[in-house]
Amino acid sequence: MFRSSLLLLFTCCLFFSCSEIADTMKLVSIADKFHDGNPIEAKEKLLKEFSNNKLIESPEAWTLLGNINEVLDEDSLANIAYNKALTINEKLPEAITGLGILARKNGDLDEAIKQYEKAIAIDPEYAQALSSLSVVYLLKEDFSKSVEIGERAWKFDNEDPVISSNLTIAYHYLGDSINTQKYLKKSELLGYRKVEGLKKIISNEYSIFE
Repeated sequence: MFRSSLLLLFTCCLFFSCSEIADTMKLVSIADKFHDGNPIEAKEKLLKEFSNNKLIESPEAWTLLGNINEVLDEDSLANIAYNKALTINEKLPEAITGLGILARKNGDLDEAIKQYEKAIAIDPEYAQALSSLSVVYLLKEDFSKSVEIGERAWKFDNEDPVISSNLTIAYHYLGDSINTQKYLKKSELLGYRKVEGLKKIISNEYSIFE
């Protein structure tokens, strides 16, 4: 196994520098920390890499920092990070989608739509941008369009519990109880962390419009 790993690493180094591979592995490790629910630790590790002049030219690293800051509700810092990513790669759909999320949080739904559609124009199969766009139309109470776009997102990524949870809510407000229950079950199976809140919405104990 060890010999095979060395051979794989050597083969990769024929196409990419070993330092680039090491940087990518570090970034993946930090991203895993973030997705495992440890945004503060992930941010500390990422900023340490930046201070050591590592990953500083990686648009993906800056986008990850933007995502972390957004989750921590440090939106002004998230905005700086996303824009830094876009100065390096102006066509990075993940960073553009991040700007859309910030616009939605600020209540500027039209700007959010503009950013999401820009990201989708670059990558029509980018499920996170599609799902985020679906949420905006949900907030605009255009439930049919929300469902339509949400289903497109699900087509490209049927393992993301956030997408299935968004569809659960959209179908609920559309009045389609069968699909509401269908996507609620999928969200539970995929380990969605806020299932109880989802159940309160579809039982009308809570409204996203309150």
